[in-house]
Amino acid sequence: MALRSETLDKIRIKDAWRNAVSDDMTLNSALRAHGYQIVFLPQCIVATFNKATWPSLLKWATRQTVITRVFNYGLWRYALAAYSFFDFAFLLSIMGACLGILINQIWFVPTALLLTPSLLGIVRSVQRSTTFSKAMPELKREFNRTKLGDALGSFIVPWIMTYCIIRSVRTHEIEWRGRKYNLTGTKSFATP
Repeated sequence: MALRSETLDKIRIKDAWRNAVSDDMTLNSALRAHGYQIVFLPQCIVATFNKATWPSLLKWATRQTVITRVFNYGLWRYALAAYSFFDFAFLLSIMGACLGILINQIWFVPTALLLTPSLLGIVRSVQRSTTFSKAMPELKREFNRTKLGDALGSFIVPWIMTYCIIRSVRTHEIEWRGRKYNLTGTKSFATP
């Protein structure tokens, strides 16, 4: 994230960061509370190609989801609703496909409609890879190499996020770089 130093002074970020658990969520909340908008620029993305294990991925994603629940409850609720919808639609599409095979092919019509969000996820994944390869031409080969895996991965992201959202409901402590943080009673950034 890039912004002018005088903007940091205007939003009193030093005060906001004094007891913050998450520097970027606190900065995001402070900027929004002071009427600033955040603009996404693909050129500002920093590519990282970490070799994550499933346990480390789930731990990281759950921690981020817990922080989101605490600092941006509205976004967390939106994610809960959106991923619940995607998961439910996907499960219904599997049931529809089974009914189409076992009973009547007419069931393939609702199945196709219910699979639309998942198929759009694949399209969005390909678009992201294309955008990033244009924004970072020196990494174009890497993005093209992972494009198929990213597209197929879009089928499991809703399930990973649902897992993290469910875990975040009852999680009040996070660990980051060996330190534990208890978020019970933590308040999000207050509007001035």
